[in-house]
Amino acid sequence: MTGVRVGAEAQGLPHGGTALRKGVPGDENAIAEAVGKLLSELGGPGPEFSLEGAKQAALRLIQDPEEGFIFVIEEQATGRM
Repeated sequence: MTGVRVGAEAQGLPHGGTALRKGVPGDENAIAEAVGKLLSELGGPGPEFSLEGAKQAALRLIQDPEEGFIFVIEEQATGRM
């Protein structure tokens, strides 16, 4: 399972140890997990949230630039997002 991290500098990682990149197929699981964690921090997610639906939405954004885009911050040493 890919780890999800938010705020790399807050985790004690040097700025040079992370990279910003566009999401690619295969990132959708980690993206959906990150959305779920963010919603939990905000007091949710509500009953309408579906992890599978979030994965499908992330993949749709990754595959179709006309729909939008997703950026991923990745740790260089571990490959964790």
